Amino acid sequence: MLKGLSLAGVFVLLALTSAHAEEMKIGDIVIKQEDVIKVEHKQEKLEGKGDHEGHEQQNDNIWFRTGKVTYNLLYQRCIDAAHLQDDTVAGGKIGLNEPTEANWYWADFIRVLVDDVNVISRVASGTTDMEGKQTSPTTRKEAGKAAAEFVFEMPIEEQGTILKLSFLALNEGDALLCKGTVTSDKEAPSIKIVLNNFPSLMTEVHNKKGMRSIVTSGGAYKEKPVPPADGAQYHFTGNGPTYDLSPADEYWLLYSDEVFDPDTRPESMGPSALLFVPGEISKVQVKVTDYPVTTTLTCKPGTKTFHLVFWEFGKRGNKEVLEYLKANAEEVKKLVQAMEF
Repeated sequence: MLKGLSLAGVFVLLALTSAHAEEMKIGDIVIKQEDVIKVEHKQEKLEGKGDHEGHEQQNDNIWFRTGKVTYNLLYQRCIDAAHLQDDTVAGGKIGLNEPTEANWYWADFIRVLVDDVNVISRVASGTTDMEGKQTSPTTRKEAGKAAAEFVFEMPIEEQGTILKLSFLALNEGDALLCKGTVTSDKEAPSIKIVLNNFPSLMTEVHNKKGMRSIVTSGGAYKEKPVPPADGAQYHFTGNGPTYDLSPADEYWLLYSDEVFDPDTRPESMGPSALLFVPGEISKVQVKVTDYPVTTTLTCKPGTKTFHLVFWEFGKRGNKEVLEYLKANAEEVKKLVQAMEF
């Protein structure tokens, strides 16, 4: 471990194409193999961000084009030199920016908490970013696959934690697969994954009231709306019930909105879904509010590796997607467990 680092980290992104494909077609557009994963780097000055006012922020977009869907991961963090002098949390976030503006949150859809510290939100003082050197994701291409890599690492005084996240998309696939591995000087660190979702429509942004509903093999878990007074406009509260699910039985979740279903409302962006491996997770809690839905997965004691699958289904209706998950979840679970990331 390098001296003087307050944090570093490991973040690996992988996208697979077919083993021998030179190009693929999406509609009338031909995408060459080297474009299946694309990375774009931008920097901007932060405004209205409190401790980060006027700081330099680095934005990295990573696109995965499978031939069926395009997923866009957005990685943001402050790289300002001000962090050389202190251990300021620099606001690192990973969002899922495409294929829709709704569903998995574009700005901050996944957090990994190790002993209650969100590793992704931290940036090391003294890293090459702080010195102005290029440490944006580096990409590599091999036969049938491409990769972009990041590194995050926490210091010894914080259990020397290293988090490795791998995101993988398969050619002609419809999902984004994820594997997380934590190594730590502590024998059994607490690991939680917190996921943020806005099912089918950013309802508050569009000033439209929906009905959030999370469906599993065990049933539906809904928000408990508070109706406005007669003639009054609805005011979003961000409050709602928290449900405890059974990890052994309810290992896939459909995130939908009963009002904004593509089968009945054309402005709907469609449902999304999550799958995890039951043997890795001891507790699942889902908070269903009138706007976001927050899912917290707690890893079993001693478990340092977790596997997740994320979907966004576009304009497919809630009922169709539910049937798809019922029919395919078991095979997808086996696939993500067996696959090398």
